[in-house]
Amino acid sequence: MDILRLQNVSKDYILKGETIKVLQGIDLTLRAGEFVALMGPSGSGKTTLLHIMGGVDEPTGGKVFLGEKEISGLSPGQLAEVRLYRLGFIFQSYNLLPALTVFDNCAYPLILQGRPGKERRERVERMLARVGLSHRLKHRPEDLSGGEQQRVAVARALITRPLLVLADEPTAHLDAETGREIIDLMHRLNQEEGTTFLFATHDPALLQQTTRTLRLQGGRIVES
Repeated sequence: MDILRLQNVSKDYILKGETIKVLQGIDLTLRAGEFVALMGPSGSGKTTLLHIMGGVDEPTGGKVFLGEKEISGLSPGQLAEVRLYRLGFIFQSYNLLPALTVFDNCAYPLILQGRPGKERRERVERMLARVGLSHRLKHRPEDLSGGEQQRVAVARALITRPLLVLADEPTAHLDAETGREIIDLMHRLNQEEGTTFLFATHDPALLQQTTRTLRLQGGRIVES
């Protein structure tokens, strides 16, 4: 089953009256259960492509489909609903809410979905146990190591049982060993949950577990 399809997607920006072509004619299909790396040098458009896939940014041209539904051209409110129910995001800077505990950071998307309290607790406790953080439920992000914060981010991304998880340089701020642990964790959850993952990375050491590698160069996917 196709989870994500991009058809002739392009993205331009206007800078001081000049058109900057960031993405050009991207055609891409992700299948259910894939674990895919997106590589490319800084400035190649990896983050822009992830934002378009996730409905955070609109393409200048082309179409984006999540499952059978075209999401390019949806209203901001409709895109917010798509992100809440069908997508998970993992950021290199973690993006945890500092005033909330680990438990509440993970529960927050379920609160937005209107899930009952009992269901929220069960799902959060189960997911945090799977990422090895049952002992950190009441701690706040400032009390955690970088690797622990990223584990919370992974748990939060998966808590809504999304179709697709998009990860933007999820190991960028971690040492090599902790980075490998995070990738191992995502790969294990990919295999156990069947969730499709696409992660942007610069690190060639992370490619051993991927089912496919995409490379961005000059605004185009040049290898897959």
